[in-house]
Amino acid sequence: MLETRYFKRTLNEGYLQTLSEPVNLQITDAAMPGLQVRYSAKTGRKVFYLWYRVKGTGQQRNMRLGSTDEFSLIDARTLAIKLRKDVSGGLDPQVVQREHAKEALVKEQRRKKVKELTPAFLEQHTKENNRHSTYLAHESLVRIHINPMIGEKIIDEIDLAFVQDFYDRLKNTKSIACADHVRRILSTFLNWCERHNYRALGSNPCRLITKAKAPRFKHTLLDLDGYRKLLAALDEALGIGTYSRQALLALKALALTGCRSGEIKELEKDELDLDNGYLRLNKRKTDSFDVPLGEPAIAVIRQALKICKSKRYVFHSSIDHTKPISDLRTPFRWALERAGLPEMRVHDLRHSFATLATGIGEDIRVLKDVLGHTKITTTEIYAHTTGKAALRTANNVASAIVGDCQLLPE
Repeated sequence: MLETRYFKRTLNEGYLQTLSEPVNLQITDAAMPGLQVRYSAKTGRKVFYLWYRVKGTGQQRNMRLGSTDEFSLIDARTLAIKLRKDVSGGLDPQVVQREHAKEALVKEQRRKKVKELTPAFLEQHTKENNRHSTYLAHESLVRIHINPMIGEKIIDEIDLAFVQDFYDRLKNTKSIACADHVRRILSTFLNWCERHNYRALGSNPCRLITKAKAPRFKHTLLDLDGYRKLLAALDEALGIGTYSRQALLALKALALTGCRSGEIKELEKDELDLDNGYLRLNKRKTDSFDVPLGEPAIAVIRQALKICKSKRYVFHSSIDHTKPISDLRTPFRWALERAGLPEMRVHDLRHSFATLATGIGEDIRVLKDVLGHTKITTTEIYAHTTGKAALRTANNVASAIVGDCQLLPE
């Protein structure tokens, strides 16, 4: 270990340039109190330091200013004067320096582009907090819309005007539904960026944009007669053999349970508890949930198990038995046409189930648990009022008002 010598002298540029000793040196500038130069015999580097005492604490600091390659002696003295003024004002230059470095790091971190962070967002947030099907849907929208359209945008520069323009472009070129879906994903992404310090907290502009008003969607609902016609058409299709028996039985299960389409399509054998009359689902939209089954629904599932060739799924793909069934819309459209029923979505079977339940007098609080809703207000959205039910209610109320009174004189 080399010897280190400490001494004081009035420094000048010529001395610093020619300084070359076989030992380490620490030289205090006599012309500028607290300014020091440290010379390393091993590397030959000469570095300026400022010694000072923190006001009010008595703590001593030795703050690195920079090497002689970065600063001239005049520059080092000028900086030392400024820092000593800060010290006399009660500041600690080292603390200020660390804060500035931290701010610079945050600023640099916030220079990330959207496309640089979306993979981490999908992996760390979407995959961890959602079902696999939701993750795939979000990944698709990020890949098709978000990254191509705004992937080059700096995260911290996304403001309300930019988000509004992005939303309007999607609305005009795709659809209102697509624009709303992408906006929700972008909003979640920006919230995630805030939590990971890529944006300032509370700066997400997505909640402030002016959204387009989508035309109100009217669900097509089945009454009892419509249900019987649909089931008859599905039974006919089972006999003909035009479509996969697994797909037709899955449609019957949807009609008889009110489940979501994905819950039946991806239903696994270890989720069955048919002896007790339940599906013990563990892939629900929110969390695990038990679906009570009626005897007709149990019979349909047992029928599907008899022809099942998959070790995992109850309703498997006819092409690959290791995968769940995917397409129910094609056989569903055929069955609707065969039954003489209007065009509708597969999801409308869930709405029909809820509406029929309330129509025959079932308690909506119990129906909430059957459908797996956490709030009864959601169930109320599904339980629509039919025209016949409205007419019946109007007639019942009017008749009760009149009673035995003669409404009009003869």
